[in-house]
Amino acid sequence: MNTEPRTLGQKLCRPLRFVSVGVVNTVVGLSIIYSAMAVFKLTSEAANVLGYSCALLLSFVLNKRWTFRHQGQCLAAAGRFSLVILVAYGANFTTLILLTKGLELNPYLAQAVAIIPYTLLTYVGSRYFAFRTNNRV
Repeated sequence: MNTEPRTLGQKLCRPLRFVSVGVVNTVVGLSIIYSAMAVFKLTSEAANVLGYSCALLLSFVLNKRWTFRHQGQCLAAAGRFSLVILVAYGANFTTLILLTKGLELNPYLAQAVAIIPYTLLTYVGSRYFAFRTNNRV
């Protein structure tokens, strides 16, 4: 086991990969959400479910293989990742409802703001739970 301290560049590499995957997922997810709302006239809530559902598989594959370079069992990681996503999505959806129904914020802006808790919870949950390794708790 390597006991030497990691450089700042090494410490920042994983979060930067996560952000890169997040940018791709955000573009894909928001494109689907906004298209569903504008073209197919879905409600904000239905469009949100559709957009996040479509981006979920892409997120799992990119984060498992590239961000966290997880070598463990795919099925176990998928189960843990699903739990992380459920918690993060719950926070996202709750934020969306509070912003659109409670504060009557523009639904397009609310969709973008609701990404913040989703992103933070997904990173922490993925890093320390979904893609954990045996030598890291």
